[in-house]
Amino acid sequence: MECRICQNPGQTEDYVSIYNKFSNTTIIQIIINISSIKILEEDLLPKVICTQCFDKINLFNEFRKLIIQTDESLKFALYNENICSLANIDEDTIDSTLTDQSGNLSVKNSHKHLSKSRKTYECKECNKLFKKSENYKTHMTIHSGEKKYACEYCPKRFSRSYTLIYHRRIHTKEKPYKCDTCSKTFRSPSNFYVHKKIHISDKKYKCKGCEESFIQLESLEIHQRKVHTGERPFLCEICSSDFRSKASLITHQLDIHGEKKPCPHCKKLYSLRVLKSHIQRHEEQNLGIKRFPCQQCGKKFTSSSSRKKHFLIHTGEKPFSCEICQQRFNQKSALKTHMKVHSEIMPFLCDFCHKTFKYKHHLKSHVTSHHDKNQ
Repeated sequence: MECRICQNPGQTEDYVSIYNKFSNTTIIQIIINISSIKILEEDLLPKVICTQCFDKINLFNEFRKLIIQTDESLKFALYNENICSLANIDEDTIDSTLTDQSGNLSVKNSHKHLSKSRKTYECKECNKLFKKSENYKTHMTIHSGEKKYACEYCPKRFSRSYTLIYHRRIHTKEKPYKCDTCSKTFRSPSNFYVHKKIHISDKKYKCKGCEESFIQLESLEIHQRKVHTGERPFLCEICSSDFRSKASLITHQLDIHGEKKPCPHCKKLYSLRVLKSHIQRHEEQNLGIKRFPCQQCGKKFTSSSSRKKHFLIHTGEKPFSCEICQQRFNQKSALKTHMKVHSEIMPFLCDFCHKTFKYKHHLKSHVTSHHDKNQ
């Protein structure tokens, strides 16, 4: 057996496979990230590395992360100190102007859009205006449908080179933009910037019904619908479900009515958005990992949604209300079970005497008390 990197021979226990998972990715992906070489699965080169090379790779990878994080933090700080107001820059400008060809933040041309003349470029298709000809040309590919940038990991293609860079990070698990306030990480500078406003911006949108205030108007509107008015103006055209925000409606349409694929572990169907985290929960359950502890009692859960449902026990909150009798419940499943009280439907059939029941546990009690004795 021979190490793929140093080529030194050794015993089996001295090697690790390049396909092993490590630090939320694989060793092979870390090698690609730090060396920019291409590794093909079908090549005839060794598929293992020695433990000494593995330690060096891990060290290089951590140092590479540090370089990226420090570089972007310094550039972002420098950018904030300039007289240019970030509040007036849209996401495309942030992503294209502040990003170099490697997908990293760059401030060298960040003020050109202000220093140039007021000449603008207008899209004849949608009337959108652009201050830079290159942004205008890139935008026109949306209407032409041209997508010349192809992902090497999946069939997706993109019209913008930097969009491909951020998409590629979905595969590589890289999130190089790190918030120095809360340590949250991001794949693209636009999302990073929007997040940074949480820490540095004034909350100018104040709720008239309470003392809450928000950075974005949309956040205020969602708060008012959730806490004060109960309004749910976004309606699904397929099933008539209603939602407080457009984002929630889009998520619903993707998860409920969109394309679904089976989980390789339990064969249940999930949307592409949900499937990834669902598979991860299976893997963590098999390893006994529960990453979401309750801050109140310390109980741990495999998902944040399970923890959120559990936490309602401590708060006493009962957000689910019966529209018929107004009785309230802390779980949606409990409300669904309760609704059978108001229904004449009895879906649970006894195989022995054909008697029907509203609840499954009533059917089980019936079978135990009336039929098990006769068998």
